[in-house]
Amino acid sequence: MTFIAHPTNKEQEKAIKAFLEALEVPYEVHPEKDETEYLLSTEANAKCLQQAMDDEANGKGKKISVDEIWK
Repeated sequence: MTFIAHPTNKEQEKAIKAFLEALEVPYEVHPEKDETEYLLSTEANAKCLQQAMDDEANGKGKKISVDEIWK
């Protein structure tokens, strides 16, 4: 089972770590990635994103309604 917590300050982070350590629960801490950093994290993602931005800039974008997204 996996739990993901998002503490909003150092006090919360410290309390969560202390709680897990007191229960001897193993845990990992991963720094949050900036959304742009994540989207550009691989060459394939970066190329796809750039192509989509170029298409939109050149009038090749397509507008769809929210209802159409889930069809």
